Amino acid sequence: MPTSASLGPNEGSLLATALCGHIIRSERLPAVVIKGPIATRWGLRPQRPSADVDILTDARGERVMLRVLGERGWRLRPTDSSGVVASHSSTLYHPSWNVDVDVHSWYPGFEGETDAVLHEILLTAVVENVAGVEVPAAGKTAMAVIQMLHALRSPWLRQSQTDLAHLLASPSLPDFDALMEFADRTGATGALRPFLESAYGDRLADRALAEPSAAWTERLGESIPGLLRWRTIRRARGWRRVSLVYRAVIPSRDTMASRDIRLANSGAARYWLAVWLRLFAFLRWLATSRRKR
Repeated sequence: MPTSASLGPNEGSLLATALCGHIIRSERLPAVVIKGPIATRWGLRPQRPSADVDILTDARGERVMLRVLGERGWRLRPTDSSGVVASHSSTLYHPSWNVDVDVHSWYPGFEGETDAVLHEILLTAVVENVAGVEVPAAGKTAMAVIQMLHALRSPWLRQSQTDLAHLLASPSLPDFDALMEFADRTGATGALRPFLESAYGDRLADRALAEPSAAWTERLGESIPGLLRWRTIRRARGWRRVSLVYRAVIPSRDTMASRDIRLANSGAARYWLAVWLRLFAFLRWLATSRRKR
């Protein structure tokens, strides 16, 4: 088995994509690969190694992917257990691989009914050869929309800004009418609005674009440490508020390890240091924001 020391950045991504494609086809799963090297090949993503392989499937497909990858030594990464942000994927890692696998049961930005959105994406599916393996992938229009949503979800990140600039300048963008039809059918128009206005402003005069949903807008608050958690606490009532406050101050080890896998099995001293640094980051932001008022 190859080790992380012997796999180059691109090799790991390509081989993991091929592995996932093999599982999808052999298990006959309603699933496609999204983003990653295939999006790069189509000119929808800048040339850089992928840190993970992304799969979009249904609930059964997710269970099967987790089981089959688990049989091959892949392990679930810890997740934020605070209940503040709804998880949209299960992330697996392998000690001998330099990439993760993200198995998505839904994708943020698509506001349509989950099964209906997956159905629309599967209708676009194509097969791409990756490392000698036939890999089911979202079609070009669906792939482009997913790349847009991925970048728009975290617009404060430099990488997202680079991805958006690349998409705006890309000659590989799908046909405008096909893009809008797909976005309308999947409920992605509201989340896509900033990109659509930048890329197609002159063609939107006769179209009434949906407003971004509250759930999508709230996700944009994740750029500020603890802000989304703070808003959730303010809305909560009774014991849920008590529980949220407790977990905000003393997060579970899984929540801490979701940001730093080394904390999953670290000693108590390292865990508590990370907890206090996390709290300090939020308090520092809070003090700074108050001074600016």
